[in-house]
This record gives sequence, structure tokens and C-alpha cells, in this order.
Amino acid sequence: MMKMIQSKFFSGQNVTICAGTKDPDYGFDIGGWSGRIDEIMLDDDETWIYEIYWDQQTLKKMGKALHQKCDYDNLDYTRMALDESDLKAA
Repeated sequence: MMKMIQSKFFSGQNVTICAGTKDPDYGFDIGGWSGRIDEIMLDDDETWIYEIYWDQQTLKKMGKALHQKCDYDNLDYTRMALDESDLKAA
């Protein structure tokens, strides 16, 4: 029998990042950042991965130094992919 796995969140939903969540690229705490889910993927381990587009408040909170570091490292600072366990409904 095939098991159905339902994601906890939906595309277009506003979410907040859980306290203690670390940026996957740089390792600093991104708890409290917020944005909107754009894309939802299920990885090989059956873990839901969500692509979050940051809201204006979060982009401002990041600051120009992080924007420049992301540009230098060829990363898009306007969005991030995170596990379902890192998110809560806004």
C-alpha cells in the first residue's frame, strides 16, 4: 500500500523561521525571519523542503553586508530553502 505524505504548509503561505534555526550557508541564527512559501519539494528522505522568499522586513534586517556577501558567493539573498521543521505559520 502506498503511503501519502502531506506537507504541513502550502505555497503562498506566510511563515516565520523557528528560533535557533541556522542559516545553511553561513551558520548564524535566522530565527524570527519571515517570508512567503514559493515552492515545495519532497526530498529523497521524505522531508519537505520549502523555498521561502523573504519579506521586506527580513530583507532590511539582513543588512547590506549580508546582501554583498551573498552576491560575492553567488547566492540569492532574497530566498532560501529550509526544512519543514524549521518553519511555523506566521
